[in-house]
Amino acid sequence: MRAVRTHSVVLAGSVFLAACGPEAAGPPVRMVAPPLPSASAAPLPGADEPAPTLRLPGDTHPLAEAIELHVDPRTERFSGAVDIDVRLDRPRGVLWLHGKDLHVTAATVTPDGGAALPAAWQERQDYGLASLTLTAAAPAGKARIHVAFDAPFGHGQKGLYKASEAGVEYAFTQFEAIAARLAFPCFDEPSFKIPFTTTLVVPADTQAVANAHEVSRTPEGSSVRVSFAQTQPLPSYLVAFAVGPFDVVPAPDVAPSAARAQPLPLRGVAAKGRGKEMGYALAHTGEILSTLEKYLGVGYPYDKLDILAVPGKGGAMENPGAVTFGEGLLLMDEATAPVRQRRAYASVMAHELAHMWTGDLVTMAWWDDTWLNEAFATWLGNKTADAWDPKIHAGMALLRSVQGAMGADSLVSARAVRQPIASPHDIENAFDTITYQKGGGVLAMFERWAGAEAWQRGLHAYLEAHRFGSATADDFLDAESAATQKDVKTAFHTFLDQPGVPFVEASLQCSPSATSRDRKAQSVGTARVHFKQSRFLPIGSSGDPNRTWQIPICVRAPPLPGPQCTLLTEPEGDLDLGGLDCPKWVFPNADGDGYYRFTLAPADLANLRKSGLAQLSAREKVAYATSLRSAFSRATTPMKDVLEAVAPLARETEPAAAEEPMAYVALAREWLYADPLRASVEAYARGLYAPSAKKLGWTPRKDEDDETRGLRSSVLQFLQVTGRDPAVHAEAKKLGLAYLGIGKDGAIHPEAVDPNLAVVATEAVGEDADRATWDAMKALLAKSVDETVRGRLLWAMAVAKNPELAAAARELTLDPSLRDSEVLTPLRAQLGEMETREVAWAWLKEHYDAILARLPRHHGGVALVSFGRFACDEAHARDVEAFFTPKIESIEGGPRTLASTLEDVRLCAAKRQAQEPSARELFARKR
Repeated sequence: MRAVRTHSVVLAGSVFLAACGPEAAGPPVRMVAPPLPSASAAPLPGADEPAPTLRLPGDTHPLAEAIELHVDPRTERFSGAVDIDVRLDRPRGVLWLHGKDLHVTAATVTPDGGAALPAAWQERQDYGLASLTLTAAAPAGKARIHVAFDAPFGHGQKGLYKASEAGVEYAFTQFEAIAARLAFPCFDEPSFKIPFTTTLVVPADTQAVANAHEVSRTPEGSSVRVSFAQTQPLPSYLVAFAVGPFDVVPAPDVAPSAARAQPLPLRGVAAKGRGKEMGYALAHTGEILSTLEKYLGVGYPYDKLDILAVPGKGGAMENPGAVTFGEGLLLMDEATAPVRQRRAYASVMAHELAHMWTGDLVTMAWWDDTWLNEAFATWLGNKTADAWDPKIHAGMALLRSVQGAMGADSLVSARAVRQPIASPHDIENAFDTITYQKGGGVLAMFERWAGAEAWQRGLHAYLEAHRFGSATADDFLDAESAATQKDVKTAFHTFLDQPGVPFVEASLQCSPSATSRDRKAQSVGTARVHFKQSRFLPIGSSGDPNRTWQIPICVRAPPLPGPQCTLLTEPEGDLDLGGLDCPKWVFPNADGDGYYRFTLAPADLANLRKSGLAQLSAREKVAYATSLRSAFSRATTPMKDVLEAVAPLARETEPAAAEEPMAYVALAREWLYADPLRASVEAYARGLYAPSAKKLGWTPRKDEDDETRGLRSSVLQFLQVTGRDPAVHAEAKKLGLAYLGIGKDGAIHPEAVDPNLAVVATEAVGEDADRATWDAMKALLAKSVDETVRGRLLWAMAVAKNPELAAAARELTLDPSLRDSEVLTPLRAQLGEMETREVAWAWLKEHYDAILARLPRHHGGVALVSFGRFACDEAHARDVEAFFTPKIESIEGGPRTLASTLEDVRLCAAKRQAQEPSARELFARKR
């Protein structure tokens, strides 16, 4: 991760009722009051029913909604009206729907064929539950709700909000999850999928974009009325529109496909003057969409596709026909864009377009199945990006993110993928790494186990069966079980309905033959792998390890040509290796597809390192490194042994494997920061990656692949930040000064440094900055509208070591010139550095209210809570807890985020206590 306005605004009869005095409780009640029925009148049906909790009653069915809004981004408010057609299963005197912070000026309910009934609008809950109380009961059958209103623009990327670039104002929408109610009255739940018709009255010198294609433009004085076609059925959170003086860039239609008979109109929409930067995205978006159509066998379901570059936006949103993205994902020059930016475009575009089917065409019925949207788009988007261009290595990116999700899933406070929704907090929490990355990883694991072709057929059947409707987890799992002829449903639910990561202990067992009892020989009898499962828990955890799953496990065991797979359904089980004599080594996570952590028996691990490590694929080497990470987190293997085991990966050419040792060394440097042994850690870091740095150099070679470019960036940044390599720092700073034009013309010179090294270079400048240099970077920031360039500048300013400049960087957090997506960069940078961490944390606490007011409302508050993870000791855990606990209920998604943050900090402290002595031993020996 949305109908016709009355031209005369009705103010007569509008009454604002607000509780006041010492007995007042809750927010003011906003009401439009019709004449009240006489005391002798019969009670209205439903008038005395209690307000629903979270979900609306099931006896009122929205059928269609027409929205008309007057939107001028240069003003502080917008106005409009909605007409919502509904069907009532029974007579009703009160209708429940959603609307928040709306100033309602008129409201009626008109039964089909009857007269309009005046209605009183009342907001009943902080999260936007509203009621319409009628003067007489509306009968069962069809009716039309009409509400006229005005409202303030939202801020922080929530609701209908404003964004600016180069002093020009724009209006955009961000309605997921429950923010459509901030823009207009609606039935704001995902299962209510209805067609919407949008009309926007906007300044004549602006453009308007919405989900469907434009059907008419009619001048109205200094404004223009823009009407759009009715949409396919949508939930309210997918309604979208935008207003501003955009550059609208047409691209060639996406050609018809086997699944779609008609050409598809494609356009790019960007802030004024920036349309020329849409070329790369427009050249490739149609290709990615066609790749999805080919895999799914279902044509793109909507009438056009606009992709919008939104100033200050973080991430993207899958609105059908009007997909919104942060500018850095769409606006780029292919010749100067770094690898990460081009890959981010491909990955996010594939993710958002995958949503056109998984989320938009078929929508989860309720927020407990958010994974049906986000896990699917994560899995399918990466599959699509790899199919479109294998050089992107999207599958490897998914693997690494899944391994990262296992860290969050190891917490006792972790939520299940399919978590019951008890409050709006739970809706907010559903958009996290558990839903996206864990869910995507579990889908990939079961696809492998069930068979890719059969899995594809099951997904196709699911999409067709629920086309333009809603679905549940069981709808999908039933379709896959039918297509694959396996009980996918039972096994999959063990991963959906409980939190945690399975921990698989594997051991190779060989039965000696009658002719030989030499265990070292390759051919000595029948081999099997024995498995034992429990819940993975790091040292210090209070969790119960006695959990089981039904785990698809695939094993590599040469000389067998392919993986051998089984479904482990009990606490212990065996996989017969098909009559194979005892292999030299086994690897219990073929291709790294399994969502589980594993360990091998000591002898089997030694054999794998000796004979098998070089034969593992890059994905398997990452999974191997993850098994070592598990042993480190459980403190079953000392840090010195883990680091020595993973160190050989530093010589790999695949970045995902080569970067694995970096985290251990960086952690050791942090633990020993105030100790003389820190110099030994930094020297070790330099020695570990110096050969790679020498081989890679600073200048890309002709026709060099993107993996090499990415690895060069990682290695040089590691040597600068963790290794404190003076030669690397000096070269980076020289390039950074040239890039920034400091001491010369004060302009950006992109040709001065490889774009993949621009962050390394500017970071070196920022660390050493004096006031003049820092001010020069600030001047460049003020002039730049390029999100990528701004990100480099802001980070460089934030890592300044000079205390005066570090303080100035913190103050940027409250600077209104920073975009929503940039606000937390200074604090993120300073909390990540030992030199500035404590001061930044104290500053955050002192300025908390001002920071919170400046943040995007969508996930902004929980980001601040998550910053508490900077700590690794009990004293800081208590400090974080004491500071956030009184505030946490006011932060959407806050309670669970605080619980996981505190658990993370305390587990870190336990791990440090267990592993730091081993780190000291290692680096004392290497001194």
